[in-house]
Amino acid sequence: KTLIFVGDSRVRYQFMHLARFLVHGRSIRCRDFDSPATEQSTGGKVSTDDEGCKVIDHDLRTTTGYGKDWNDWYKSSTDLLKKKGEQDSLCDCFRPDKSSPDRMHVDRWHENRYVSRSTRYGKTSLVYLQNFRT
Repeated sequence: KTLIFVGDSRVRYQFMHLARFLVHGRSIRCRDFDSPATEQSTGGKVSTDDEGCKVIDHDLRTTTGYGKDWNDWYKSSTDLLKKKGEQDSLCDCFRPDKSSPDRMHVDRWHENRYVSRSTRYGKTSLVYLQNFRT
């Protein structure tokens, strides 16, 4: 079976969540922010993100040693989707360096991902193709 995702970063997050679920057999729990209601319900403690959130959160790469730019995050997030003998992950991904004058030109960006999962029931493939145009 093959499942194809086409779209922007929101679609990428859905793809990454599913691919990560296939590796670990559980959903990742990530927060968008800590609201006053969250802080009140947890006794003032700020929630911590699941380790798997590094797969979907480009900003985590700068605080956890994953690199300085998008290209480093592409590599590290791809590696997090692999599981030896069961799941492989490839990323044809690139964004110009932050010092490049082309860094904000969406036409210069590309992110195409492929995940292949083998089980005793057969092979499952996930494909993500980045598309910012409607």
